[in-house]
Amino acid sequence: MGNIRSCDGVPLSYVVRGRLRVQESSEDPPYGESGSSYSSFDEEFVARARAPILTAEANASDNNDELEQSGPFVPSFITDNNRVHDLFLPIFQDYTALAYFNEGKHGKNGRKAYFGVWNHYLGDQMMDHFATKYDN
Repeated sequence: MGNIRSCDGVPLSYVVRGRLRVQESSEDPPYGESGSSYSSFDEEFVARARAPILTAEANASDNNDELEQSGPFVPSFITDNNRVHDLFLPIFQDYTALAYFNEGKHGKNGRKAYFGVWNHYLGDQMMDHFATKYDN
């Protein structure tokens, strides 16, 4: 997703970033400045306000689970989220992972579909399972 551009020219990987909200720019120096954690402009675009998922109306005190379900989303995110779903679907179509991907099928939610697969195969419970399995 990092090589495919969104409707705003930002890498589509912003749709599946871990953080739903962007970091405040005052706490997060931009690429090229001292103390910046970004190795490129694209990396910064994905993480910062140049690629928001939520509108300014999203209350900071709102529950992230509720925001993931119903937003309020930036219009460009809605378009990009649908596109991510369409791009990932052929990848999972012929595999058992499709069951976890289809959890996000409500409205072609690419973000939810991606995290459904991610959490099943790489989530905390799976890591605990692997640790127990190989610890014996």
